[in-house]
Amino acid sequence: AGGAGGAATPLGPPGPVDDDAAVREALREPGSMAGVREMLRRVRLDHYAEVFDEQGYDDLNHIRAIAVEGGGDFERFVCHVGLKPGHAAKVKSWCRSLPAAMAR
Repeated sequence: AGGAGGAATPLGPPGPVDDDAAVREALREPGSMAGVREMLRRVRLDHYAEVFDEQGYDDLNHIRAIAVEGGGDFERFVCHVGLKPGHAAKVKSWCRSLPAAMAR
């Protein structure tokens, strides 16, 4: 299963977001899991969606805010949802690449 067919993956890039219609659409409902699920899908960490929701991290704007600020709030978030260090770095990097204008 080499994936040599050249077909584009529907996941999109795990890196910077810039101006992305799917992300904008997901962010239209503040406090919903739609934005969080889209972010997790983009960084290929979909399997964390249930625990994010269970632990109350269901608002991408809030997650972005604590990722951008860093510090103790982000560390507590990482512990609450059980992110591995590399996965936490992916989430933080993606959130930081999200333009502030998209996360309102």
